[in-house]
Amino acid sequence: MEGMLGGDHIHLVSEIKDTCGGGCPVDLCSVWWEFSGCMDLCIVSASEFSVCLWRPQEVFIWKCVHTWSFSEMPVIQILPLFQEKNMVCVALGNLDIMEIWVLSSHPELQTWEKQLVKRGHTKTAQGLSRHRVVSSSGGGGSQAVELWQLSESGSVAGSRALVAPNDSIVAFSEVDGERDALVGSTVDNNLVLWNSVTGHLLSTFYIGNLCSDLTCISAASDSGLLFLVVGSLFSKPCEVTGSCIFKLIATNPQRGESAFIMAYKLPEGLGSRYLEGDVMKQRAAAVLTCGSIALWDLSRSHCSAVLPPDPDTPWCLVRWGNRPSCLLAGRKDGTICVFEYSDRS
Repeated sequence: MEGMLGGDHIHLVSEIKDTCGGGCPVDLCSVWWEFSGCMDLCIVSASEFSVCLWRPQEVFIWKCVHTWSFSEMPVIQILPLFQEKNMVCVALGNLDIMEIWVLSSHPELQTWEKQLVKRGHTKTAQGLSRHRVVSSSGGGGSQAVELWQLSESGSVAGSRALVAPNDSIVAFSEVDGERDALVGSTVDNNLVLWNSVTGHLLSTFYIGNLCSDLTCISAASDSGLLFLVVGSLFSKPCEVTGSCIFKLIATNPQRGESAFIMAYKLPEGLGSRYLEGDVMKQRAAAVLTCGSIALWDLSRSHCSAVLPPDPDTPWCLVRWGNRPSCLLAGRKDGTICVFEYSDRS
């Protein structure tokens, strides 16, 4: 199976069948995991009431080495801890998050753990680097934004309150290039910037004139500017940007000024909208409402590759792996595919 457009291509490396008992996968990610002194790049997949860790065996073969089960509430999201090993967080609930758990193991003891991080109604949460999880709960003047510090064993080592903005947070993103910076997208099309160490709210800037109903998917800092990749579930084709899935904008946090840089478009004839996606460094991927997966090199506006759906099993999830060329994709029948992606550069 391959997808190709303009010289870029996606090559199927391996797949895992029936990861969710025939159901649709809830979420997936890759994570480095240690097994008795050997480190492997594994896949974590979530179904409604379980989370599985898949370890590579021989070529094309994956083995489920452990399953964490939940019975009280369904799993609704995986919260990867960026660049960490032997650990991943998951969110449980229904429409909103009600519990956050950390799943881990101790290779030297050959034990598997799941430990509660937070219980209570939560609007949104995100796993961060350095064993941290950030969450927001409530709204308006009663909103609470908290950053949880985990130990290397997975227990809660402490928490810190971040100054809450005036409107509700809908998503968080770490800032590549600024170790302690954290960005939040709000319901009123503002972006807020925190110092995650002190908890101070550094700036708030409105970008609704550039992208409405936004979610900040990726953030990077360079020369005092923030470069943000944003997307919207409700974006529609328009005369200026065409079938735009993501937008790249730049902002000066000190002045609160923002500017549109680039629109990431679909090929002509592929009329569809953004369903969900992921950005890693200079690459973006999105699942579309038509069931296809589209990919971009962020230095170019036009789509670089398209992976069409199987007629009976459209794509429902896409995530970049912990290697630059690794792409993970989930089908609605529970199959997880591992792809190698290469571009013209």
